[in-house]
Amino acid sequence: MGLICAVALLAWPQAVEAQSAQQLFQTGKDHSVMGEEAPALIAYEKAAALGLADAAHLAAQSYHYGWTGIRNFRKAASYYNQVIAASDRAYTVQEARTQREAMLRELGDMAFDAARKRDLSTAERYYNLGIELGDGSALGNLAHFYETGRFGWPRDEVKARALYERQAEQAPNSSGLWALGLMSKDGRGGPVDYTRAESAFQAMIDMGSQAGYVEMAKLYLEGKGVRQDRGIALELLQRPCDLGIHEACDLGGLTPAPLPGS
Repeated sequence: MGLICAVALLAWPQAVEAQSAQQLFQTGKDHSVMGEEAPALIAYEKAAALGLADAAHLAAQSYHYGWTGIRNFRKAASYYNQVIAASDRAYTVQEARTQREAMLRELGDMAFDAARKRDLSTAERYYNLGIELGDGSALGNLAHFYETGRFGWPRDEVKARALYERQAEQAPNSSGLWALGLMSKDGRGGPVDYTRAESAFQAMIDMGSQAGYVEMAKLYLEGKGVRQDRGIALELLQRPCDLGIHEACDLGGLTPAPLPGS
């Protein structure tokens, strides 16, 4: 009997805590129905602090969409992450993921719009926030501005190459790998590094990027970082040539394979 009572006492605080979270959540919803979004958010945050994923989801959306008149993407991302980690409903997790991704895209659009208006300090602040929140495209976009000096951005190839390198490690895509490979091959923003260029182009090939085949073929044609081998280069070039990439055909003196039935 004593053991049963002890177990009940241990479980009791958790039951009260869960009940309190639900009560706070309902209080928040009641405030929201009345158009009282600020006290609703306070209630959602308290319930989220007690581990209620549904409350965290509404807190995330409140900060994301600015239901209280204040938007805070950093807090929104934190609450979306809580939902993704804690919710036991797959559709809720997917909805939180989708909304978080949409928020990061919006942040990227805000950064680009600021850059286009030549408000570079605001653009950089938005890009850095995106990077902080795990947006790999923000790394690539900021790197692109430092590499090219677009919209009057101060050119800094050292920063650009470092950002492309971070993107390659955290969230690689073919365009960022292509830029990193070329900068490594040409020695821009750092020393010439044919090995890094080769690995970047190989990663592009693994992603199915035809530009990766072309750039890797150039390394074999020039013997940079790999042994010079025209045969391997031509094998690499034939694939993009067959797909209509004129540069590949011209580079290797190739003609596309005839289409079936032609």
